[in-house]
Amino acid sequence: MLMGCGPMLESELGQCDAAISSAGYLLSSDCRPLSWGRKLPVYLKYGTSMTEDARQAFDEAIRIWNDALGFPILQVIDRSTPDPIGSENDPSTHLIGMRSGTNWTQCDQSVMICGGTDEPAKTIYHYSEFLVDTDIMINQSFNLSFQYHPQKYDLTSIALHELGHVLGLDHDDTTTPQISIMNRSISEGIQRGLSARDIQRVRTLYGL
Repeated sequence: MLMGCGPMLESELGQCDAAISSAGYLLSSDCRPLSWGRKLPVYLKYGTSMTEDARQAFDEAIRIWNDALGFPILQVIDRSTPDPIGSENDPSTHLIGMRSGTNWTQCDQSVMICGGTDEPAKTIYHYSEFLVDTDIMINQSFNLSFQYHPQKYDLTSIALHELGHVLGLDHDDTTTPQISIMNRSISEGIQRGLSARDIQRVRTLYGL
């Protein structure tokens, strides 16, 4: 099954127990938290569409996740992979790339990103029993920056969020005691890190 960044349709979520729905995990259509199981680390590849700033931001976000978990759960194995549009790439290639214009918003089978103009990035994932493929696409139309800039969107914060989806986390808009990296909104000039809740949820999901 193919899904995009964020939760299932409300009609599907309504079939899941409230405690499961609110636990903060990506869920299968039969209400199971999704993960990679024992297939770790998750191997990632950077597409040729990635800018150097984007590569550096994801390098930093991967380091932060790995250090927080005390385990190399994410690993980049190729920094310049041929970068086809959308879901055309090999399912075993967990690709991170950049898109803009119709290559961002288009929803037909050849592209399957369906990104919203208000979304700085999107994670597309396939699953069966476990997660089997994840691709992250960054909206190149956004004003993005790896170095902090008060009028730009922070790439490292966005990378941390999308990698949370790769690991199996859903959106979490709770703001106390800490705001989650999985909060669905971000503004220019905002820098976010992992909350204790983010780290614990991944630890619980993988038994770390």
